[in-house]
Amino acid sequence: MSKRLATRLFAVLLGVVFLAPGLMLIPYLGVQEDEAMFAVDLLLPDVAVSRFTVWPTHVVGPSMLMSYGGALKSWL
Repeated sequence: MSKRLATRLFAVLLGVVFLAPGLMLIPYLGVQEDEAMFAVDLLLPDVAVSRFTVWPTHVVGPSMLMSYGGALKSWL
């Protein structure tokens, strides 16, 4: 076996070793609870810890998701 062929086989083997564990985790992909938590305030602003109402339109907007989450993340 030539040195060039051995190098290529080693590179392919390293690629397979790198990709195989990642391919086994594909069924577990999805939105996690901490990522979906911020969408709840957009859909249900009445359940936010702290909220405000815009006077002329009476639209409710969340100012804080949780007491430790802060307002910045809920606006982002």
